[in-house]
Amino acid sequence: MNIAWIEDDLSHIKKGVKLYVELLDRKNNTKLIKENEFREFYNPNKEFPHSKSLKEWFEKNSLSSLNWFETYASMKERIDDLAKRCVNEWDVVIIDLNLVNFFDQKKYAVKAEVAGFALYVQLLRSGFPCDNIVFFTANANDTDALNVIAKELGIPTPQYLAKESEDELLTAWLSKHLENKELILRRGILDGCSHLLSQLQGKSMNEFRINDCAYDEDGKIEIEALSNWLQIWPKLLPELSGARVSNSYSPFVLTLLSLWDKKAKKIESSNTSMAQSPLAKDKDRGFTVIPYLLTHARNWSAHGKALHDASPEIVSFMFLLAGRGLIKRQPEPDRHEKILLSIFPNQVGYVKEADLNSKRKKLYETVEPLAKEALSNIDPSNERNKKKIDALRKCIERKAFFNELANCYVNHSSKDATENPSKLLMWSLLIDLANSSTNGGKLLPENWRNNNDWLEQLCFSLFAYLSPPKETVQ
Repeated sequence: MNIAWIEDDLSHIKKGVKLYVELLDRKNNTKLIKENEFREFYNPNKEFPHSKSLKEWFEKNSLSSLNWFETYASMKERIDDLAKRCVNEWDVVIIDLNLVNFFDQKKYAVKAEVAGFALYVQLLRSGFPCDNIVFFTANANDTDALNVIAKELGIPTPQYLAKESEDELLTAWLSKHLENKELILRRGILDGCSHLLSQLQGKSMNEFRINDCAYDEDGKIEIEALSNWLQIWPKLLPELSGARVSNSYSPFVLTLLSLWDKKAKKIESSNTSMAQSPLAKDKDRGFTVIPYLLTHARNWSAHGKALHDASPEIVSFMFLLAGRGLIKRQPEPDRHEKILLSIFPNQVGYVKEADLNSKRKKLYETVEPLAKEALSNIDPSNERNKKKIDALRKCIERKAFFNELANCYVNHSSKDATENPSKLLMWSLLIDLANSSTNGGKLLPENWRNNNDWLEQLCFSLFAYLSPPKETVQ
């Protein structure tokens, strides 16, 4: 979560930073508060770090960022510079009302005692939602006149918390936003697009993994086009707000997956195993499977109702796969990938192969009959359907790809197959990787905690998310 905190009193920002770090430690089971570097911030013989150093410390040691603005002038200038992009820069904003320190009354028409309110109005005009702004001030009880002004301006009345007595309320406010999956997803995608855009510098088309997956030369993507996509995707995210809107991610998902149209090279032989697929020699494990999942997801969303009302978990899942499918890079998770993985349940325990095998068996037993029923609904008298029927029969018989079986179910079932496609995609990755694994059929090595590999972290997160019995496909 990215925070902008406007506070002109050093003692109060030191208190606020400590409060937030303690919250992060409780949420993430970390001990940042005890680290020597952090403790040095409060060494009375040393200066408290300036805004840039503080921001860098948070980004290095956590998945959060804290931007401290010490003056009215610095925050006003930053909002002016960003304009409508404020909603992409910060997730929440904390404002002190009275910003009398370092205030140049001759330069600004507003009064220093209520300068924070002027910033609040400026943020709202830039499109920043009022629900993501809070005042943390010593003047919380002297705001009646400001509430009248807010009403006259037709803007929401802000929330005020008192510095002297309402630390717990501020902690609760921060905690609520820190746990907001919509906010986590948005931040992960925004930072991810920015990071991937920076990775394009000096790259050639041959370093784009997505081009390895293309059917032919015409299907390959050039650097300029990919750069444009990475700048377009953030603009398609739903507006920053506290309300969950149905189908709000549809424009983003459809556009993200559109790049994966015809990007999974066909396996000609019905007996070809996962390990013999065209991408099996890819050094980054998983790309024997992932192009097929993204292609299926693209087809389901473009030609049916599936994935239109996507949850934060499935959007995170698809962006993680699609992002890895664009540019070849190191196996360690990037920072934005860690943010996206934090949407899933805490990774507790170890994935037991017996558990995976039993769920794999149950999933085959539930999806296969539905896929067979789907076959019976395709008109065999239509000449155009004969190849489709033959391909689907082979898919059911060989079970080489669980995701092909799931694709058969979603595309051709007579029933409403829109309820479970998200989980079918996730299970497809787990089952197909287990089927194709060179690790004795095991999905994850026993020392997975020591292997900082993005795919293993994702698989464990998915298993934690999908493993409760009630969550399995019915």
